[in-house]
Amino acid sequence: MGIEARIQPICLSTPYPELSYKWAKDIHVYLTTRFGSGIEYGLLKVLEIAPVLPSITFHIYGSVYPRRKNNIEYHGTVSEEEFNSDIKNYHACIRLNEHDGFGDALAKSALMGQWPISVIAYPHITHAPGMKSLISALKELKNKKEPNHEGAIYWRKELSKDLI
Repeated sequence: MGIEARIQPICLSTPYPELSYKWAKDIHVYLTTRFGSGIEYGLLKVLEIAPVLPSITFHIYGSVYPRRKNNIEYHGTVSEEEFNSDIKNYHACIRLNEHDGFGDALAKSALMGQWPISVIAYPHITHAPGMKSLISALKELKNKKEPNHEGAIYWRKELSKDLI
């Protein structure tokens, strides 16, 4: 039909988050979701794998459930400032949507030099399309002692491109 489509990932936060990754022995990852969309955002997958990975704390933003359950902490809906302040101390965003744009939380994670994990394949982001690969990627975070410099540089350049 003569329609040309161009996909351009964006990050809505300005200014972009700075490189802030610092390795820590205690691994913390985060997931954004919306109430009522647990399947779409992968919350049910996190509930399934969290008991298998008791040394990792899973932070859930957007959904409100019990404040804390074992190694899962629910934060509910928070301001962007609070979210940004919290996540700069974590290791990775996990984005488990199977059909998705390039989520803002994933962009922030990459820009901060974290080691984000996604079901969808993106450059410099760990691709974990299934439960086995997701568990493996999460276990590997303990070995990520340096920031993901290549990913941060790549995504800063990619996200800075003009949309037109």
